[in-house]
Amino acid sequence: MWHYQLIHHDIWDYDLPAPPILADITVNGKPIQAVVQLTKQAFAYVFDRVTGKPVWPIEERPVPKK
Repeated sequence: MWHYQLIHHDIWDYDLPAPPILADITVNGKPIQAVVQLTKQAFAYVFDRVTGKPVWPIEERPVPKK
């Protein structure tokens, strides 16, 4: 079993508005069983259901403390 923390700070209203979507997609000719999580910010996080690795890179940036 795997997990991925999408929200690192609860100061913003970034909770997830919908349940994840299971999808079979093809990336660069390779079939992938994926899980897609939509957010209130119109992002779609797409993970390989088997490994939990992001299908496309997820960039994380530090946020100012104040």
